[in-house]
Amino acid sequence: MNVQELIEKIKSDQASYEELLKWCSENKDTMNLKDYNEFRLYNTLINQLFKFKIGEMNREETSIFIKFFATKLACELKIDDKVSVEVLDEEKYKERFKSSVKDIGLGICVHNQDGTHTVAYNVSEIEKNINGGRNVKLVKGLQTIFHEIRHAYQNFAISQDGVYNKSLYIMAMESVIKANNYKFYKENYDNLLIENDAEKAGLELALSTIKERNPKLYTFSQAGIEEKMKEYDNNFYDSDMVIYGSKASAIKALDAFVEVFVSKNPEVLKQYPILKVAYKENGERKDILQMLQERETLLTKKPKDRIDELYQIALNQRFFTPEEGKGTKDELEALDKWIEETGTEDEFVYDLIRFRLDRSELTGEEKQQYIDEEKEKAKRIREKKQNISSISEQEWLEEMQSCYSESTKIQNYAGKQKQIIKDISEQLRKKDEKENEDFLGK
Repeated sequence: MNVQELIEKIKSDQASYEELLKWCSENKDTMNLKDYNEFRLYNTLINQLFKFKIGEMNREETSIFIKFFATKLACELKIDDKVSVEVLDEEKYKERFKSSVKDIGLGICVHNQDGTHTVAYNVSEIEKNINGGRNVKLVKGLQTIFHEIRHAYQNFAISQDGVYNKSLYIMAMESVIKANNYKFYKENYDNLLIENDAEKAGLELALSTIKERNPKLYTFSQAGIEEKMKEYDNNFYDSDMVIYGSKASAIKALDAFVEVFVSKNPEVLKQYPILKVAYKENGERKDILQMLQERETLLTKKPKDRIDELYQIALNQRFFTPEEGKGTKDELEALDKWIEETGTEDEFVYDLIRFRLDRSELTGEEKQQYIDEEKEKAKRIREKKQNISSISEQEWLEEMQSCYSESTKIQNYAGKQKQIIKDISEQLRKKDEKENEDFLGK
């Protein structure tokens, strides 16, 4: 029976459930939900399953159920042309992905070499959830289906050029680790943003699907759901986590691993171009002045809040080691130079300084005095620029040198700030050495 014939039988109330199930079963491997009539047939079957069969679906019904919702979401996210959905029995699932799956699990999203994705589900395990006899089990089954498609969407998002987003930057770092350090990924699974984002999106879609398809099943505590959503938001980045037995800042640890990996494998930047915010094409880490200059350019095209939170993540997480010849001293001096050259009022720049000062042993009063001095210098620079905006560059330099030589206050400031930078750098060098050793397990 072809599609149109079956639709006509359904419209005239002459088609049996068995006929509809048979057609869907025979055609599920070539499911095309962009075809309006095909979508109507599958959608009719799914509505019947939700109305009469939840908790009692057989293997074939469960397979169609999984394939429909995974394919439907891929279409809605406009990634269906690059995602293949497979629904497999447990043995075939294990055999198909034995090199990728360390635990059986319910589903997996595999990023293929050609940029496509294979999303596969273990129907045997998901069936236990959907037929588990409790609404919470149904939610888990649906959440898993949507979770894996969300992973494919994440991967497509972080592989695009010209994307500037804090969350996607972090997900790109996590993806580098996931592909190259399975132990880290496995031990910290519950804390990774890429997993919490997929869980949250999956839960939201699971609940909205149940509410739409069978409101009577929608009997969950909204307070409990809200708490679960908050848990997904806060699982990682608002707290510390254990890494190889030691406490460390989560993103800082990610950043340290990625910096080492990218320096040796710069080709990974082609796969995750968003990491170019912090890295040159050769894999070398950009210095703070280059990143500030590039940020200035982006601010003419992109929303400030989005750019600032991205650059804050990229600029504030590094381990500094003596072997690299880099440290807090270099960055504080670079920030001081930026202020001297630009006379900036941008609080983002002063927040970068605050972050570094806050890690030191300076008192609150000393930190504030340091910031006040920097702002005072910037103000003097701006005023001087306004006063001599019409003179030549050489005259400007001569005038600035004259200004500094005449100002005892600025002379004293410069010497005092340099000493503070030196003291802070030594404090943080020791902290960074210790944290770096802990992270590397030395």
